[in-house]
Amino acid sequence: MGIAVKKGNTELLDRLKNELQALVASKEYDAILAKYNLALPSEEEIAKSLSE
Repeated sequence: MGIAVKKGNTELLDRLKNELQALVASKEYDAILAKYNLALPSEEEIAKSLSE
């Protein structure tokens, strides 16, 4: 999954990054993952998906 941001729109990109980092750091994010039986991907899974 990804989020597209128009090239050059650094204001929106920075805001999205900050909000997503805050969500991941919160207990709310852990609750969402647990509710749907999900987990963050490992570094290896991320690297593999980006290389395919």
